[in-house]
Amino acid sequence: MRLGRPVVFVMSLCMTANSAFPAVPVPATEDKWVRRPTAAERSNSAKALGIPMDVVGRAAMRCGVEADGALASCKLIQDSPASARLGALLMATSTMYRRRPLAVGDPLEVAVVLDWHDYDTVPDWVRKPTRDDLLAVWPTSALKSGLSGEALINCAVTVQGALNDCIVTEETPTGLGFGAAAIALTPQFRMKPATWRGVPAVGMISMPVRFHGPGPGRSLTGESKVLPVNLAWATAPSYSDVLAAYPKRAFAKGVGGHSTLDCKVSRDGSLKTCAAIEPDRTNFGFDTAALTLAKQFRLSVVTPDDVAATATLVVHLPFTFDPAMSEQRQPIIGKPTWARLPSGEEMQTAFQKLEIPGTIRTVLNCTVEQGGTLGGCKVDTESPAGAGAVALTLMPRFKVSTWTMEGLPTVGGTIRVPLRYEAEAAPPPK
Repeated sequence: MRLGRPVVFVMSLCMTANSAFPAVPVPATEDKWVRRPTAAERSNSAKALGIPMDVVGRAAMRCGVEADGALASCKLIQDSPASARLGALLMATSTMYRRRPLAVGDPLEVAVVLDWHDYDTVPDWVRKPTRDDLLAVWPTSALKSGLSGEALINCAVTVQGALNDCIVTEETPTGLGFGAAAIALTPQFRMKPATWRGVPAVGMISMPVRFHGPGPGRSLTGESKVLPVNLAWATAPSYSDVLAAYPKRAFAKGVGGHSTLDCKVSRDGSLKTCAAIEPDRTNFGFDTAALTLAKQFRLSVVTPDDVAATATLVVHLPFTFDPAMSEQRQPIIGKPTWARLPSGEEMQTAFQKLEIPGTIRTVLNCTVEQGGTLGGCKVDTESPAGAGAVALTLMPRFKVSTWTMEGLPTVGGTIRVPLRYEAEAAPPPK
């Protein structure tokens, strides 16, 4: 791998209410860029920062767009792995990016992603969402008003061909939810993974998703509405449950697989009438395993309104079976998202007990429990002394998703919870 030659597969995908996938490619949102750093400029910047030439990873920054197309006020939003320091490289080259001068309707804020992976072959499509899939995630207010929109998302493609760790890099118009809708579609995508040196490898794609042509006055009444996958389900399969359901023949051969189910929601919050969206053709039984695990999902249905809402809810539930599950001492779990966090007032009430001005930092290691709560938390690091004990009192205020967009469990796994609080200095005595 030579730093300075990122390999990014760009797929232009246009989905409309009349024709899901036109044969003629549409212009990509990428055309709005008139300049990016060259390979030589990236390489020189990397050398100046002391970054090794063989790093592999991903970084992303979010920036405002000036009237002349220059980027401003950039902030790093992803840097993985941190040891690769690709975030520092991306920020150092931020002035080398330029978009066309702003026009009416152009986004005022964009995300820029730097991917560094090497491939023999790039990811390719196996399955794309249908027209009904698109309508099911179309932002409700935009659909009723007949508004079109688009979003550009950047995703990793797993070795099983699923999309995960997706970032909305831009959306138009902003604030109507088209970016979130594009992310909600990702469980419907199946891809042939990239290869490196002849074996499946993690790949990256940048993909415009366009919502065009619903016509005014459309309503989702009587139509299905797709739930996001990464919820704090009341119950969901744990790491050990997934390991137990893993098809034995595939597990013995070290074969991984993926299945996505289309399920409806029962009045009690459980899933019903689940069926594989794209049949598994490996003959290892991954669809059967997914159907077994689907029986363990349940939403929290409490009020009469909750019960009524279940009538039109569906979920496109991905399942990833990773053969590395048998090789790791620590449970392999997905990347959870926060479903609930303590408020600023709760943080202040807790940490002001230390009566120490300045920055307070702690890192806790916790186990994800059913419902997304955190248990068994232990202090990893703390500064100053005593901060960890205070942080432990806040753990009941946290909740995470119990299933992830890439189709992996979080229940039974361990996550790190970093906390940072800026304590105000006491006013000087009068």
